[in-house]
Amino acid sequence: MSKVDFDKVKKRLEELLADEESEVRHYVDLAQRASDPKIRAALKSIAEDTIVHYYVMKALLESIREIEMFRRRLMKEQGEHRSEEIAAKLVGHDKLESLIEAAYLDLMDIVDVGSIRAILKVISEEEKKHSKLVKLILEMAGYKRGKK
Repeated sequence: MSKVDFDKVKKRLEELLADEESEVRHYVDLAQRASDPKIRAALKSIAEDTIVHYYVMKALLESIREIEMFRRRLMKEQGEHRSEEIAAKLVGHDKLESLIEAAYLDLMDIVDVGSIRAILKVISEEEKKHSKLVKLILEMAGYKRGKK
């Protein structure tokens, strides 16, 4: 696995965040000024998606910072729990991940902003992956359903 240049990623995300912030102001202003209902609706759609993009960039930037700190701690610390102990703490999480996946899909059905729907779909797919990974960890740790 290659080492991620977090500084480069953060710098690029900060640039994109600034771009999206500018675009939000621009499209919101244009949407508010447009008199033609079709043009106004199209600009509204772009403005709403751009608002989402701005906040996604902001969240991604914060996420990268958190991941960077997590990875540093992970490299320094030695694990203290055996696989069986980890498995015991994970029992039921595969089902929980599946429930969370379903909740994202349900939410996707009631939201009307395209970029939010797309993000919810991606997250629901990630939850499905998490469920599979939890099952794999349980299997690797030798956990059998119904008993340890």
